Amino acid sequence: MPQLRCIDVRNVILPNPVDIQDSIVLENLDELSFVYEFKCTKEVLERIPNLKILSLRYYNYAKDWSYYCLHNLVHLRKLESLSLCAKKLLLETIVLPTSLKKLSLNFGGIPWEDMTLIGSLPNLEILNLWNNAFKGYEWSPVEGQFLIRYDG
Repeated sequence: MPQLRCIDVRNVILPNPVDIQDSIVLENLDELSFVYEFKCTKEVLERIPNLKILSLRYYNYAKDWSYYCLHNLVHLRKLESLSLCAKKLLLETIVLPTSLKKLSLNFGGIPWEDMTLIGSLPNLEILNLWNNAFKGYEWSPVEGQFLIRYDG
């Protein structure tokens, strides 16, 4: 199992490790996809230090966003691609790593004013916004942010 490079767990909720001291570190894992209700504790993320691609899905609206510890995503220093699918996503509960090159948001319902949190990512090259990722009709970009190429 320590040699795994990619895990795609569609429609599965991964449990939190019972005994964190005996957990395996997956040094070679670079992709973890379609994980539901993933709790990003620092201890769990330390077990996947070289992750480059992460795809998360959240559908349990009863829980407070702080429960999922998305502020710990900043510890994934090699993360290049992040996909988040969730209704009523609160960007202020997330700290994104500066290594991100691609960000996909789906069903977030995020206010356009919060786009400045994404615009400050220095390495962002691709931003995908799907199915009401943001709410409102108009986005007013802040000068100096989103220094990305537009292919139209």
